[in-house]
Amino acid sequence: MSTPDAARRVDLVILLHGVGSRGAGLAPIARAWARRLNGVRVVAPDGPFDHDEDRRFRQWYSIVGVTAETRAARVAAAGAAFDAVIDETIAEVGTSAGRTVLAGFSQGGSMALDALRRGRDFAGLLAMATRLAAPLGRRLDGFSARVVHGEADTVIAIDEAERTREALATAGARVDLVRLPGGGHGIDLAVAKAGLAFLVVAAGGKATS
Repeated sequence: MSTPDAARRVDLVILLHGVGSRGAGLAPIARAWARRLNGVRVVAPDGPFDHDEDRRFRQWYSIVGVTAETRAARVAAAGAAFDAVIDETIAEVGTSAGRTVLAGFSQGGSMALDALRRGRDFAGLLAMATRLAAPLGRRLDGFSARVVHGEADTVIAIDEAERTREALATAGARVDLVRLPGGGHGIDLAVAKAGLAFLVVAAGGKATS
């Protein structure tokens, strides 16, 4: 049974890869989610820049020499290139940012969070194994978000997920944190299921079986 267009709040999910990957690497997840989301498109574009060490892969910003002190500036500087990818993807699907959910993993998630900080508005945010680079500095009253993070992540510690959830909640967002015991740094089946559950609600509360 499909969800009527009038009831659906989302037309598009943009799935954002981490550093040293490509959108094609997330294609199996994108297809699996799309099959369950009643006509919602799930698109995984490439990051705008060549990977620092391997031009076969892409990144949203360079991590060469990045530190805790310089990360916020590095992420902010990549904002225009990120926006260009997002806006092109939205235009290709023929929808709007207000009917689009960003689903970002690791570096892609940091860029999605920073887009909110910079004033971009979307239908929701799924932040997976990622961190908030800088304070939000704006209200997000009623905004829907989910943070998913493995408790055994050795690349980005679970503490970053707690900080991200707290920052979103303080800004007024409706946000929860799904902690995955034993989970590492990646989009495994548990992460994908937790993400899909959030997207189903964003897309109108129903999914195909």
